[in-house]
Amino acid sequence: MSAFNYVAKDNKGKKLKGVIEADSARNARLTLRERGLFPVQVEQATDEPKEGNSGSFSLTVGNPMGGTKLALFTRQMATLIDSGVPLDEALATAAAQSEKAATKRLILKVRAKLVEGHSLAASLAIAPGSFNGLYRALVKAGESSGLLGQVLEQLADYLESRLDTQQKMMGAMVYPIVLVIVAVGIVGFLMTSVVPDIVGVFVRNNQELPTLTQVVITISDFMVAYWAYLVIAISALGFGLNRWLTSESMRPKWHAFLLGTPVIGKLIQSIDSARFASTLSILVRSGVNLVEALTIASEVMNNLAMRKASQQVVERVIGGTSLFKSMQDAEVFPLLLVHMVGSGERSGELAPMLAKAATHQERDLNTKLAAFMALLEPAMILLMGGIVMMIVFAVLMPMFEMNNMVKL
Repeated sequence: MSAFNYVAKDNKGKKLKGVIEADSARNARLTLRERGLFPVQVEQATDEPKEGNSGSFSLTVGNPMGGTKLALFTRQMATLIDSGVPLDEALATAAAQSEKAATKRLILKVRAKLVEGHSLAASLAIAPGSFNGLYRALVKAGESSGLLGQVLEQLADYLESRLDTQQKMMGAMVYPIVLVIVAVGIVGFLMTSVVPDIVGVFVRNNQELPTLTQVVITISDFMVAYWAYLVIAISALGFGLNRWLTSESMRPKWHAFLLGTPVIGKLIQSIDSARFASTLSILVRSGVNLVEALTIASEVMNNLAMRKASQQVVERVIGGTSLFKSMQDAEVFPLLLVHMVGSGERSGELAPMLAKAATHQERDLNTKLAAFMALLEPAMILLMGGIVMMIVFAVLMPMFEMNNMVKL
C-alpha cells in the first residue's frame, strides 16, 4: 500500500485536501467515493528530502520529521508498541494523529513498506533524510533483540534531550544577538544623524577640532555618503569569508583552529563530546556492536577535527586497541570522559558507565555554555559602550575647548 495526496469535494462542493492510504490511485478514488467525496486530484506522495549528515537530526522546515516531530513520533511508537499494538497499526495510529499532511504521508509510506513484508528498520530506510543512520541502527537493534519498545523509549529520551540542549543554546544566543543589533543601530544613528548636526556647528565657526573629533567626522561623512556601498561591501565580505571557511580545503583547517582556541575550543569540545557520549551510550545500551556504534557516534560531531579523531578511534578499536587507550591517544576528549570509559571497560559495565558519562558531559556542557554567555554578554556591552563613549567624547571635547576659551 502507498500514500496518496488527494483533493476532493464534499456534497456541498467544499474542497478538501488530505492523505489517504491505498494500493493504487484507482483504489484511492474508490475509497474517497465510499466516504461521500468526489475526487478531483489523486497523486502518489513523493516529498522525502535527501539524506544529510548520517548522525544528526535535521531541524529544517522542509523535513516532514524535522524538529520536535521526530521525537513525538518516536514517543508515540514506543508507547503503542509497549501496549501490545502491532507495528502496522501503531504506524497507522501515529499517522492519524499527525497534524501535518507531509508527516502523515511519510508515516503512511513507511507503513506501506512494512506491510509488504519488510522490517521496520528497512521500511524507515525509504526516508533517510528523516530517519538517519543512527535512528535506523537503533530500530534494527531493537527489532533483533525483541525490545523495540524499550529501545524507542530510550531513543525518544535521547531526541528530547538533544532538542532541549539545542533550544538552550539558541536561547542563550538571543540576548547577545539582540544586543549587537541594537548597539549597531544606535551607533549607526549617532554617526549618520547626530554627529554631523552637532559637530557641524563647530565647523561653521571655524573652530579647530581635536584629532578624535576629526576622525569621527571622517567616519561619519563616509558612512553618510557611502552607506549603501558599505552595506554591500560588508555583505559581500561576509558571504565570501563564509564560502572560503566552509570550502573543502579550508574547512578542516578552520575547525582545527577553532578547537585550539582557549574559550571557544573548550566549548566546542564539550558540545561534540556530549553528542559523542550520549550517542554511543544509547547505541551500546541498545545492543549495537561497539565498532558500528563508534562509527555512527563519530558522525554526530560537527567539528571536523573532533570527527577525524573519533574515526581514528574506530580504526584503533578495529585493530585490537582498547576503547580507553584509543580515546586517550586521540587527545581531543575530556579526561573525565576517557577515564569513565576506561572504568566501564575494566568492570565489564561499559554501557552503564557510558550512560553516566553522557549525563556528566551534558551537565558539563550546560555549565560551560552558561559560563561562556556570562563572559560574552559583559564583553559585548563593554565593547559597544566603548564605541559609544568614543563618539560622545568626540562631540564633547570641542565643547570643553570652547568653554575654556570663553573663560579666558
